[in-house]
Amino acid sequence: MRSKEYLEGFAAESYSDNPYDPASHKFDEFERGRTQKIKRQPESAFGGGIVDIRYGIPSNHSQHTPVVKPYKYKAYKGK
Repeated sequence: MRSKEYLEGFAAESYSDNPYDPASHKFDEFERGRTQKIKRQPESAFGGGIVDIRYGIPSNHSQHTPVVKPYKYKAYKGK
């Protein structure tokens, strides 16, 4: 059975709704509940996908990631 604090966190809209002292076990339980709610949400709950912060585009789009050629360490080793 989940604790009262866990269930409060699961029902919360934000981590900032946590009313407990940060150094307490109740605070941790609230955050566990909030985190599990986020992990269990479908991807569609996040506005259509996760944004790739490198390019500012949703990761579910069919964009190709540019291929980066490996650094030629041996060519520059003696210079």
